[in-house]
Amino acid sequence: MLGRVVSILLIFAPGSVFEMIVIARCAKRAVAIQLDCFVVPPSGTSRNDRIRRLTLNVPNYAQNSPPGSTPARGFSFTSGDARIDVVVAVEVAQSDKLITHWIKAAAEAVTGYYGHFPVERLAITVAPRKGEAVNSGTEYEGRRIVIHLDPGARAGDLDDDWMLVHEMFHLGFPKVSRRYHYLEEGLSDYLEPLARARVGQLDASRVWHDYVEGINRVAHKIPAQGLDGTHDWAQVYWGGCLFWLLVDIDIRERSDNKRCLDDAIRAIVHAGGTGGTEWSLEQIVAIGDGATGTGSIRRIHDQFGASGGDPQLDSLWNKLGIHLDGRNIEFDNTAPLSALRQAITQPADQTQLSPRVRP
Repeated sequence: MLGRVVSILLIFAPGSVFEMIVIARCAKRAVAIQLDCFVVPPSGTSRNDRIRRLTLNVPNYAQNSPPGSTPARGFSFTSGDARIDVVVAVEVAQSDKLITHWIKAAAEAVTGYYGHFPVERLAITVAPRKGEAVNSGTEYEGRRIVIHLDPGARAGDLDDDWMLVHEMFHLGFPKVSRRYHYLEEGLSDYLEPLARARVGQLDASRVWHDYVEGINRVAHKIPAQGLDGTHDWAQVYWGGCLFWLLVDIDIRERSDNKRCLDDAIRAIVHAGGTGGTEWSLEQIVAIGDGATGTGSIRRIHDQFGASGGDPQLDSLWNKLGIHLDGRNIEFDNTAPLSALRQAITQPADQTQLSPRVRP
C-alpha cells in the first residue's frame, strides 16, 4: 500500500520535451508521484483530451535494502557562507568521505574564483552510472546539481575531475536564450581549469595545454555568421571558451592588466545574475562591461558572436608565449602578453572581491 501521494501539475505545449528527475528518500513507506500533464492543445480540442494522468510508483527501498542500510545517504557541509546538501544513492560504491572530499574541492575552486560560493544553498545528488569516472552532470535552476559516478571511480579519478566544477560555475552565471547558449557553456569551460589552478588543484601547464588543444580543434569551424545561434557541440563549448578567453585578454590589454574577466563575472553575480535567473545579452554586456570600463564583451561579441571573425590563433598563442608540441608545452616569458597569461592562472586578490548580494 502506498504511504503518500505527491501530485504535480505540468503544463507544456504539444511536442515539448521535458525531463523530470525525482529523488525519493523513503524510510518506511513507498511513494506514488502523480503527474497531471496539461497539454496546451490545438483549437477545437475538448478539455477531456487535454489531461493525461501518469502515476509513478517509487519502490519502498527500505524493504528492499539489506538490514541496517538506508535507501540513500545524506550529509551537509558549508563552503564559506553557503550550505551544500548532498544525497548519495544507495547504489553508489564510493564512500561518503571520498565524495565529501571531491565536492569540497570543487566548491573550494569556485569559491576561490568568486570570493564566495555563488549561491547560498545547493543540493547535489550523486547517482551511479557506468561510463567515465564522473559523467552526466547537469545543473538545474541555479540550486541543484545531479551528477553520476562510475562504480569503478577511484580517488585519483575524482581528484582529476573537471565536471563538477564546470556545473558549479553554471550557478554563477544567468541563463540566456538558446541563441547565446555558447556564453553559458563556454564560460564554464573557460573558468573551470583556471579556477582549479588558482587553488593549486591543477598546473598552469595543464590549463594552457587543454585550452590550446581544444580551441585549435574548433577555431576553423566557427561559422561565417558567428557563434550566435550555433548548436554545434564543439562550437558551443570550445568556441564559447575561446570567446571568453578573448574577452579576458582584451580586458587585460586595455586596462594594463589591472582589470580582467573576473571583474565582469563577479559584477554579474553581484547584480543577481545567477543560474536561477534568465538575462538578455544586453544585460550581460551592460553589467559586465560596466564593471571593467573596457567594452570588451560587446567588442568580442561583435567580432565573433554576431559575425565570424578570424581569431588568428597562431599569433595569439605566440603573443602569450605558448608553444605546444603534441603533449609537450613550453612557455616563453619574454613574449609580449606573457604577463597576462601568467596572471590568468594566479590567485585572485581577495581584497578586490565583491560580497554576496542577498535577496
